[in-house]
Amino acid sequence: MEIFRLDIHPVDEWTLEGPFPEQVGALPSTDTGPWGALLHEAARRRAGLVLPSEGMNCVARELGRFYLAHRGQPPQALKRFIAARCHTSVTRVGTAWVSQDVPVHYDEGQVFTRWKQSVQETLERHLGGGPRTAGIWYGKRDDHVVVMVAYGIRTVQVEPFDPFAVDGRVELRGEVLENVAEVTVRVNRGRFGVAECEQVEDSILPRFHFVCEVDPGDVSAYLSVDSQRPGRLLGTPGILALIWPGSSTTQTYRRPGYAESWPVIQVDEMPDGLVALLNQIRGRAGLDPVELDVAQSELAEELAPHFFSAAFGQNPEAQMDLVVLGMMAGWRVEGMVEAGRFTAAWTMRSNDLGDLISESLAFPAGREVLLDARADRLAVGPMLEIKPGRESMAAVFGTYALFTAQAHDSMARRVYGQLESERRARGRSAPERLVDVTPLCHEAAMRVQAGLDPSDVMSVLIRESSNVLRRPVSGWIAEVADIEELEFPTEYLEDPSLAVAVAVGHRKREGEPWGRYVVLLVVAAPESRGA
Repeated sequence: MEIFRLDIHPVDEWTLEGPFPEQVGALPSTDTGPWGALLHEAARRRAGLVLPSEGMNCVARELGRFYLAHRGQPPQALKRFIAARCHTSVTRVGTAWVSQDVPVHYDEGQVFTRWKQSVQETLERHLGGGPRTAGIWYGKRDDHVVVMVAYGIRTVQVEPFDPFAVDGRVELRGEVLENVAEVTVRVNRGRFGVAECEQVEDSILPRFHFVCEVDPGDVSAYLSVDSQRPGRLLGTPGILALIWPGSSTTQTYRRPGYAESWPVIQVDEMPDGLVALLNQIRGRAGLDPVELDVAQSELAEELAPHFFSAAFGQNPEAQMDLVVLGMMAGWRVEGMVEAGRFTAAWTMRSNDLGDLISESLAFPAGREVLLDARADRLAVGPMLEIKPGRESMAAVFGTYALFTAQAHDSMARRVYGQLESERRARGRSAPERLVDVTPLCHEAAMRVQAGLDPSDVMSVLIRESSNVLRRPVSGWIAEVADIEELEFPTEYLEDPSLAVAVAVGHRKREGEPWGRYVVLLVVAAPESRGA
């Protein structure tokens, strides 16, 4: 696999030099040196598409310093840290460089004269193909010189914002620069948490406006902005920013360490080892353990090479969506799937599972999947390279929440709570609970789970409830993938004396990968009262 051949030099710690831009965003470059002039000249030839920025100059400098020190590229987590610490407006950073040993007496002017054409050609090769932001840096260590070019694809344009979380929150506005169906913004909270940011209802796509609440106890927190194109399952990374909940910052990277060391030498050791490590972490986070789904993991192992070959440009990008679809659907998962999630991770020059899982949990997308509180099952599609000098590993992950009979009562309480909340928002009281028909609701939920038609189950429930209550009752049925999608009839929200009972079952329609909640609402007519 091509990704395993990347020239990566792992480090446990690395301190950046600075200075750093004060705001997150594509702030225009102010570099007036000869190398900056070459970049600006290349940008003018692609006016409106290529934006030289202070953030990418910072990235080029820090990557160039690392290259001069180690003659290799930094690990993925450090590369992301550099991009985020330099407050760039991109997530994925590409690099190209010209380097060579030169006589010690050579100064920068002599190098520029000799290398100008090579650097111009490098810029032309790497700044095409769509909106870009780019930076450049010249550096020398002993007799070795490098001109580092850093560039990133601009899929999102944000209004420059302060990365310090004033009053525990960060507000960001911006615009997606491509066709978009949805924008999601997430932020890490605490050691293991992640949360979606709140969308402010004053913008229409492709523009967006979000407010993110942070954990004031965090020294720093990663914030990600992802966009989803119409018809696509996999989101497109837009921005990865470092947010500072306090008044202090850091410029020192430390390798993520969420799990204990767990070296492996065979690929078939990876799934069980990853589940064991993940469950240790989930336990520390106060979450229930997950169980390895063997059948779905076999499918995941078949799909993993296709995902990573597309992710690294060896195959069409659409191939990644097919893999994500196969993983999220969970066709081979034992049990009825309520919801499936997907993420992927890779790490170079390591065969330690602790490094792989830590790489994923450092960022919001990985936490959202692997530390999902609802997850019951985990599927792992592993890849491993153990050749000396190329030790690397990668994996695709799927987590699955399953429908269970034990969850019916809690789901029924959620439905009632949602109905009560929507009624109170309209100035109405909480609906009366028809506790006498609760046993009938339990039976109805089990009938739905057993495969009976919900309409038939509703008819029986209405008849039996009427007999118990000795008054007329009516019924309402809804099928939803998520309880929060329920839309109650207006009359149920406005009725001043609503009396209800709730049953929640689940079923999976033929040809669909996931199950759906079946909500049965019993509504009783007011009791007749005589003198």
